[in-house]
Amino acid sequence: LLTTDGLKASSVALERGHRALAEVLRGYEIRASESVKGEEPPDEGTLVVSVILASGEYLVKEQSLPASMKIKTLIETANSNWKGEGDVGTLFSAEGQQLESEVSLSRAGLIDGSVVTALITDDAANLQKIETLFHEVIMSRIGVETREELEERNFTFPSLKKLIEEHACSHYYAVPGMYGGFQATIHKGEEGWKLVTESWCRVVDGSGQRHEITAQDGTKLVAEGFV
Repeated sequence: LLTTDGLKASSVALERGHRALAEVLRGYEIRASESVKGEEPPDEGTLVVSVILASGEYLVKEQSLPASMKIKTLIETANSNWKGEGDVGTLFSAEGQQLESEVSLSRAGLIDGSVVTALITDDAANLQKIETLFHEVIMSRIGVETREELEERNFTFPSLKKLIEEHACSHYYAVPGMYGGFQATIHKGEEGWKLVTESWCRVVDGSGQRHEITAQDGTKLVAEGFV
């Protein structure tokens, strides 16, 4: 977007102190350039960017960063400076638009001097709650009262962190002596993380049970009698 003088509208708005307007115009300019075949906005140079909490506390203050840096890297940088509970999960522009994690700073519409707001999520705490409840389901299904009783059988209780990072959110956990095990699948929806686990004993007809586990609603038995 150019003014009648041939200047970028976002640059003119920034020079006149209209930072929020400049970011909006920068977004329009990026989309316009993407509509031209073979032309992409440049990711050259650096941008001075700040990340704040809703309270106004800085997680990243006026830091010069490569324009090509991805938003997810900026999230990681902000998260490393966050000392409270939860994690930095999402960044929002001055206009309240969520920034896509896989795009660069410049392609996200950020300009020199941009201030973005971090949203703190309780993912780590919620996943820990779900993991604890999952372990309780396992012990209840096997009929043991302590973790040690299963660990003595060389069973390792599932880690949701490994389930997500190493097993693409779905994995089968065999339990020694059960003649079966637990198929666990986890995903994150609009209401947060949900673990769905199906368990069964191969030598007992109709032993199958399906549980859904969330941090908000706890454990629910949603189906049984299959397998």
